[in-house]
Amino acid sequence: MSSATHTITLDPSKYDQEQINLMEERLILLDNDDRAIGEGSKKDCVRRAAARKLTHELGIPHTYPLDDFAYLTRIHYYAPSDEIWAEHEIDYILFLTLDPKTDVNPNEVSDVKWVSKADLEEFFKDPSSTFTPWFRLIAESFLYKWWDALLASRKDESQPLDAKALIAEVEKEKATMGSIIRM
Repeated sequence: MSSATHTITLDPSKYDQEQINLMEERLILLDNDDRAIGEGSKKDCVRRAAARKLTHELGIPHTYPLDDFAYLTRIHYYAPSDEIWAEHEIDYILFLTLDPKTDVNPNEVSDVKWVSKADLEEFFKDPSSTFTPWFRLIAESFLYKWWDALLASRKDESQPLDAKALIAEVEKEKATMGSIIRM
């Protein structure tokens, strides 16, 4: 476990009461051998899982506070891959602004590339580029407008971007779409 801070605070002015209640649900904490070692809130556990996956898949060490993750929304996602298999899950969408070094796990990730919004749009047009269906859906439905909103939130280009600036933008969208976005 990293020495990074693991305390999570929730600014109630940025979320509706249902979301606050859901993120405060208690979950069982397990050690690496699946032994129960305590409990934690869903917001804590989702952010811990995100930090763990950043390390596992991209080799990005957990050296940042979990509070730096901006919880944006969650989606109910279903995509069949053939007659037998399908992905059917609830995915949490978190943003984190970092300037990391990566050490990609080849069992998890085939390629990593830093891109601009225009680069990503071009990749999607290229039939030789492969993306997971859920990433394509998220990019086309949300990512591009969130990208614009994040860049617009910065008053001065010399300042670092702050993913938490997106929370208010996404909350406005959820007022019309609901707290779980179905894709």
